[in-house]
Amino acid sequence: MSNEKFNKGAIVVSRDLINEPVFANPNLLKAWIYCLMKANFKQKWVSLRVGKGFTEVEVQRGTFIYGRNKTAENLQLTASQTQTLFDKLAKFKYISIESSNQYSIVTILDYNELQSLNNYKTATNLQPTCNQSATNRQPIDNQPATNNTTNNDNNDNNEKNDNKVCKSGQNKILHPPKKTIEIRKSEFKNSAWKKITSKYPEVNKNNFKDFKDFYEYWVEHGEKDKKMRFEKEKSFGIVRRFSTWTKNKKTFGKKQEITAINHNSDYE
Repeated sequence: MSNEKFNKGAIVVSRDLINEPVFANPNLLKAWIYCLMKANFKQKWVSLRVGKGFTEVEVQRGTFIYGRNKTAENLQLTASQTQTLFDKLAKFKYISIESSNQYSIVTILDYNELQSLNNYKTATNLQPTCNQSATNRQPIDNQPATNNTTNNDNNDNNEKNDNKVCKSGQNKILHPPKKTIEIRKSEFKNSAWKKITSKYPEVNKNNFKDFKDFYEYWVEHGEKDKKMRFEKEKSFGIVRRFSTWTKNKKTFGKKQEITAINHNSDYE
């Protein structure tokens, strides 16, 4: 295979994508992968035609300029279909769209977390041993080659780990630093939001407070705790837990109302 195929780099895609709502819709999945590939890895300025002239637009990392007609042409869909797909991606909190009279900018939400190999469990298998060159990472026999998705621009994903030095003669695998509680909170929030709103679309408009209460309860932890409440559970199905949470809230809420009425009646 020609090396020219690798000159434009690569993106990182989680294996958990198969469990997310975008995977259930082929065109939605196509649109999401397109967004990941179009997003800028580094901040840059772009000259954009506006009317009869040009304007300079600053495009940040994890964003790209979105034109519905051009995107529809690239996706081989109609402009209407394309806009519907992007609206769905925004609804599911994969992207946000900021529009002006001249152009729109799409932002990949949590781009840094999504495109950092250090945030994936399989990243530990990608680190070079002391007698293995950092530029020649090879997958082990039982590790799929698809995990090795570094690119020319993404070399900084492994920069911190590559800079670590092993003692001479050792054959020790270098592991990436552990995720902080704040990073794990953000990942739990995003995962919970996508899965819950996919199962219960009404949460997005009418019951956001239920989600907020659910999230804040399960990420609670003490000052010295290394784990959040949900991490201490042996198993944790987000959708199932949320369903139980809302049922209990309705049940206990009614009981509290009845108790309050009974108490008030004593003074009538």
